[in-house]
Amino acid sequence: MKKGPITWGDLFNIQPFGNVLVKLEIKGKDLAEIIEAQISPQFGPDYSISGFSYSYDPVTYKVVDLKLPDGSDVELDQTYTLTVNNFMATATGSKYAPIGRLGKNPETGPEDLEATVAFVKSFEGASIVYQKKEGRKKSKTRKKSSKLKRAFHIREM
Repeated sequence: MKKGPITWGDLFNIQPFGNVLVKLEIKGKDLAEIIEAQISPQFGPDYSISGFSYSYDPVTYKVVDLKLPDGSDVELDQTYTLTVNNFMATATGSKYAPIGRLGKNPETGPEDLEATVAFVKSFEGASIVYQKKEGRKKSKTRKKSSKLKRAFHIREM
């Protein structure tokens, strides 16, 4: 989004479909499967994410690490909260099916646009801050020995 005042139209352009938010509980061990389902050879990673980062192997399209914002590893047996829209939570195609299959205890929330407007309004009167890209998605290139060599950003959020 461009710098400057944020309008309802700006937010509608981000959330135009009228989906509702769905909160699910997932285990850390299931997060890699959910992420891997959406990494494609043609487009790389697709989901917009927050609250964690990951690196994946661009040859196998497998997640090689999952990190929390403090740099610690996602714990495999820990339960985490995942929020997606209702389309993603209920879709049966290969890209989204793991979300509904692995997610537990679904709770329906507000419409996505309504939630986005409320979130933006929560910053009224706050200092203007323009965030830097965080590099939450990384592809790892390989040496011929198949050991991971270096990370580079595919798409920063």
